[in-house]
Amino acid sequence: MLKAEVFKDKTAACLGSQFIEIINFLKKSIPSCTWFAADLDCYGNDHLREFSGYSLKKLGGYSELIKLSEKTVQFLSGVFIAANHSGEMEKAIEVSTEDERFRPIDCDDVLIEIRAFDTSYFEVYSAFTPLLEELSNHFGGKNVVTCESN
Repeated sequence: MLKAEVFKDKTAACLGSQFIEIINFLKKSIPSCTWFAADLDCYGNDHLREFSGYSLKKLGGYSELIKLSEKTVQFLSGVFIAANHSGEMEKAIEVSTEDERFRPIDCDDVLIEIRAFDTSYFEVYSAFTPLLEELSNHFGGKNVVTCESN
């Protein structure tokens, strides 16, 4: 769990600027991926409305993700998934912020998942435990990242 106190801007949680901090860190470990999003709701960015449904839609690369996040004041909810391919999802995949933790996603190429919860915190999921440990250490090493071994 990444709460407000682990970010540079501690005024609230799930801010667009905090999400960009996470993304900028991930760019170092996952230099190339495609981001998908679903179940998005936020303050300050009407362009994200197309991602409000539960079906994952292609958002783009890091630059598109950061550009949209810069215009976002705060995420109310959202699921962001990085995949190791550049096209659309081969089949419709539905996800929700309120899905169970560590639920399987029917896509072999998923690298990492980030969920924004009710303006309270971000959760990060991945099968790559070393990446989660690096992320945790980067944000203070206070067990801030949720992880499960499969």
